[in-house]
Amino acid sequence: MRLCKPLQINLLDREEIDVSQTMYSETILMFACRKIESVALKLLDRTDIDVNHVGGDGSTALINACVNKMGRVALRLLDRPVINVNQVN
Repeated sequence: MRLCKPLQINLLDREEIDVSQTMYSETILMFACRKIESVALKLLDRTDIDVNHVGGDGSTALINACVNKMGRVALRLLDRPVINVNQVN
């Protein structure tokens, strides 16, 4: 995994990478908010990221970040004016 992390971050710099695609009803941001804080933070640098996508279980990136104790990610999400803070899963 150590060798892949720089590759993951560098790929996210490419604008042609579609970060809105879903797999199993989760966006890459939602997944990153459960597993990889550095990727979640990098994704939040982008303007084309959907911060309010609701997964099949009712969770969002914000819910995932809070559940997984990613405080920096949660605060960055809360900085977004469009963030939906009322979603319940």
